[in-house]
Amino acid sequence: MKRFLAIVMMVMMMVTSIGCSNQGADQPADSKDTQGKLKIGFVVKSLSDEHWLFVKAGAEAAAKEMDVDLEFIGPNKETDVIEQTSMMEDMISKNVSALCVAPSQPDAAVAPLSKAVEKGIPVLFIDTDAKLEGKTSFIGTGNYEASKSGAQYLAKLIGEGGKVVYIRGNLGDATHDARTKGAIDGFEENGITVLDVQPANSELDRAMNVMENMIQTHGDEIKGVYSGSDIMALGALRAVEQSGKDIKVLGFDGTPATIEKTIAGEMVGSVAQSPYNMGYTGVKEAIKAAKGEAVEERIDTGSQLINTENAEKIMKESEELLK
Repeated sequence: MKRFLAIVMMVMMMVTSIGCSNQGADQPADSKDTQGKLKIGFVVKSLSDEHWLFVKAGAEAAAKEMDVDLEFIGPNKETDVIEQTSMMEDMISKNVSALCVAPSQPDAAVAPLSKAVEKGIPVLFIDTDAKLEGKTSFIGTGNYEASKSGAQYLAKLIGEGGKVVYIRGNLGDATHDARTKGAIDGFEENGITVLDVQPANSELDRAMNVMENMIQTHGDEIKGVYSGSDIMALGALRAVEQSGKDIKVLGFDGTPATIEKTIAGEMVGSVAQSPYNMGYTGVKEAIKAAKGEAVEERIDTGSQLINTENAEKIMKESEELLK
């Protein structure tokens, strides 16, 4: 009898052990860490541009305030699409609670991010939208209208009949496509001729080279240059300064470097997004999505024009945000 009971107990232990083993194999990795915190993944286009550092500052502030774990990553250059895609896939394999992404190439991001949707991971696009079925939200600037407002401002400074050039970001980047169209429409509607549009892939040195070539080609015809990002505007500014020509330079992003140049009178301004707000709102809404709460499909984080009149005030505000 005792031997029979012993055998029964051994069998029960084996069944229980097998059951526990199978349960662990069938369940996906936990989307919370060992302390029970939500894990938010955040993949941006690059970590070499001040714009993304402001996004990072906002995301980190929200993560700290709401007590969640945040992994914020991005490649060295916005053209490193393959590396960025690999980063997305890594976040998905870690089974994060929610994933915020600013895709360099929206079309290339759809395939990996579809896997996130299939796994039940909410996907929120930051700064740049993409056509992903099942996405949770887009959080960012209305790029067309913001860029158009900058073109209208530069047009007033140059005067009707003036001629300009435009330096854009990566070809195929939806954000820069919208900014480019907004700029061209804004100029043409105000009687300004756009002599040339060239990409510089959001790189300072490349933008400097592009601007040098434009100056060689168009010479004194150019009265203004508008750039789809501040880092490219700074490159264009170097070329303008070296040429000694009177060309007004306008940027887009509102980073501290261009604000300083505006205060000094070296640039006419920049169209400022709210990158800090993008990061903060992204994490905040990602947490809501991870908890199953409702999130708006589109959230506009706003924009404003920085010029010599408000640059000092905005610089102080930017310094406080980075602190």
